[in-house]
Amino acid sequence: VDSLEPLRSLGELELLWLVSVQVLHGGLAPLHGLRKLSSLRSTIRSTSPEFHALRAAVPTLVHFQPVG
Repeated sequence: VDSLEPLRSLGELELLWLVSVQVLHGGLAPLHGLRKLSSLRSTIRSTSPEFHALRAAVPTLVHFQPVG
């Protein structure tokens, strides 16, 4: 996908699966404002700086399931 920017407006989103998705622009940054996001399933590595930035920006993100 080009960007996750369209997800920015989903303020009530609690669960997100990003499996087999390559984000070309902006990475996970558009998700930083999703204050109710509590669960993420993704191919991103939990050790990546991008994931750590998301966890810091979204304290409600408590469940992460790496895929792949």
